[in-house]
Amino acid sequence: MALTPTQVANFNNFRANLAHALRRMYDSESNPYIKLMFGHVLRNVVIVPVNFKPGYYLAASEGGIVYGENVKQTFSVKQGHLEVPHVESAIRIPTEHLFEGEHLRPEGMMTLLHEYSHIVLPTNAYKFTKNLGLPMHMADELFADLLAVRIATRTRGVPHRAIAKHIIRRQANYGSFPFARKLLRERPRGNIFEIPFKRTEKAIFSPFRQKVR
Repeated sequence: MALTPTQVANFNNFRANLAHALRRMYDSESNPYIKLMFGHVLRNVVIVPVNFKPGYYLAASEGGIVYGENVKQTFSVKQGHLEVPHVESAIRIPTEHLFEGEHLRPEGMMTLLHEYSHIVLPTNAYKFTKNLGLPMHMADELFADLLAVRIATRTRGVPHRAIAKHIIRRQANYGSFPFARKLLRERPRGNIFEIPFKRTEKAIFSPFRQKVR
């Protein structure tokens, strides 16, 4: 679906703000594993194509509404005697969910950022998700949500209320696991989600509640 020139300009401006925030987060991050995650998301923002579909959502069923998706295609390329695996991604998002008139909707910004935040995860991310009592296939969704929230708090133009609404809406994906309560820090003590990549090194996502207004 074709966008208007103003929509294209506003979309590219949002991508530029994301890339700027991610470069700063990447440069200031000392943990090499988190640094690698930020690098993967930045790569997605720069090179992954976004396909716009007409409507307010991609699909709807009793299980919920799909506002966006990151579609991956895996294939091999022969280089000499080797078969080298490759993964290509494309994001699909409905135009009316991302735009209200010529301007980006805050809810659409968060959906797009969530889709950008789907990256290749280390094995320990899946083990960590299982230890939380979640199915291992939820690791991709959990980490995309965690990354999207952290990046959104550093990105110019993303309202804090939209971040909070995204967290609350995403709770439905995690069943009885108190995703929203933990991320919004309704408990008076403790940090959320220590994400282990090695036994001796952990990535700790910063508290978010104090930034919500």
